[in-house]
Amino acid sequence: MNRHAALSVVLVALIAGIPISAAAFTLPQDPQELMAIAVLELEANNVEVGEVRAIAERLRVKLTEKRDTFEVVERNRMESILDEVGFQMSGACNTNECVVQVGQILGVQKMVAGSVSKVGNLYTLQVRIVDVATGRIEEVAYEDVAGIEQVLTDATGDVADKLAAAVSGQPEPARQEQAERGVDPIVPSDTNWRQNAHHDGWVMRFGSGPRGGTGSRTALVTGTEVTTDISGSGLGWELMIGRAIRPDFLWFFIASRTEIYGPDITVSNPGTTTTSKDSRLGIEYAGLGITIYLEPKNWWGSLAVVSTTYDFLNDEIGTETTSDSAAGVYLALGKDWWLWKRFNFGLTARLVYSENVSLLGLGVSFTLDVTRSR
Repeated sequence: MNRHAALSVVLVALIAGIPISAAAFTLPQDPQELMAIAVLELEANNVEVGEVRAIAERLRVKLTEKRDTFEVVERNRMESILDEVGFQMSGACNTNECVVQVGQILGVQKMVAGSVSKVGNLYTLQVRIVDVATGRIEEVAYEDVAGIEQVLTDATGDVADKLAAAVSGQPEPARQEQAERGVDPIVPSDTNWRQNAHHDGWVMRFGSGPRGGTGSRTALVTGTEVTTDISGSGLGWELMIGRAIRPDFLWFFIASRTEIYGPDITVSNPGTTTTSKDSRLGIEYAGLGITIYLEPKNWWGSLAVVSTTYDFLNDEIGTETTSDSAAGVYLALGKDWWLWKRFNFGLTARLVYSENVSLLGLGVSFTLDVTRSR
């Protein structure tokens, strides 16, 4: 019922002498009426104050974009009004008494206050809407993310959506989109956390698969330089233990061994021979490196400096040869798929090369976020 219709009903009732309760005179609120709000500086808990000021300003911008719900007082205007009345406010104003007092001075209906906190590697943006007239906290919204950059770029928008949805009674945009697609908007879709998942904290990856490798050695035999290559294909395993410097950027320690049975032996003179199936070539490497997760999501690349060795057991003549360690390079490219919130499955291609070892392989990997859950 619009305003004209409501007035018509009241006039007819008065003329007819029909008793009317006080509630009948209450006209419906204009749906275009905006809520006047102001956003205070956020409290910084274990976070740089300058970063928190930038986050508070971005939150103002995100709330201003909710043009159908909020009318936001600009920061400069807010500071000017407070200066005019001589109100001194140093840092964040987070007690309810302070929040209400500032709201009364600004002449707004609601105030937005909150904090940015860091615990371990987890950042939290938490805000609340306080009614200036009653001092009551009406709505609270928060977002947990893996980095301070995500607080600025992602959490501010998500919190603004939640506050606008709570005030207007409309579903959040993400949930509205899910509802239109026939997805239950109450239960978050599994794809959401997979798209936003990051490695943060201690990470362990174990992989295994087929590999082809060569162990090479050059020696002087009766004054002639002879190169011996022992090569073949087999299976290997690899263990990586890493720590996130920042989300999806890890340093790691890696160790691996590959077993090749019945390898071929190529000597510069006299030629190529094949050993018995009981002969074995073992290739090992260990070292330190970095992993960077790339776009599109969950592609990653690794680079490491490793120490390589090989050992060869020749059952035909009953001798065992062990090479000296040599510095080499490790390169890997992989793709991961999240299975659970701390565990994913992947495919990996890798290359190891040094003076005495070359190794090329494919394999599957399983990665566990040891100290991080989503």
